[in-house]
Amino acid sequence: MPVLDNYPYLTGTHSVIVNSLTVLIAVAGADRALWLRSRQPQTYHALDNEPTASGAPDTTVGVPQLSE
Repeated sequence: MPVLDNYPYLTGTHSVIVNSLTVLIAVAGADRALWLRSRQPQTYHALDNEPTASGAPDTTVGVPQLSE
């Protein structure tokens, strides 16, 4: 892919650490999503932001409610 071949020029450095950050962040994000899906499925599904009957996204799914 041309972008990956020229990525050091896009970042302005040939540092392996800097040029590996994009891949590292993508892998960490995918890992976090898989962890969230298996450990906290309600919270994971709340990220979908499907509109409720009122048309607003339901942001309360999986959020603990505070008791007074």
